[in-house]
Amino acid sequence: MGKTIEEATAALQKLNMNVNAIKGIAAPDAASVGKVYDVNPTGPAVPNNTTINVTYYGPLPVAPAPSNAPTVTVGSTLTVTWGAYTQCPSGHDLAGGPEHCGQTF
Repeated sequence: MGKTIEEATAALQKLNMNVNAIKGIAAPDAASVGKVYDVNPTGPAVPNNTTINVTYYGPLPVAPAPSNAPTVTVGSTLTVTWGAYTQCPSGHDLAGGPEHCGQTF
């Protein structure tokens, strides 16, 4: 757990295990992309040549473009306004703008 899929595969193959790499859910943040978050089966009594399911985080989701265009008001000051962006993919909160759903800074 926490290793990259490549590191986990190499470690399991050294133990004479077969690896079934499974791309799972979208990563919760950029640092987690490609990291293992589930392994099955586990334990001290897993026989050699067992196929181990290794699930790793997939890429970050891509947020859709905002559907509402900003409005510009020109007067003694320039004012730009737009509606709230609420289109981040399920399970990913907005942080820093629509291009950063699920990422924190």
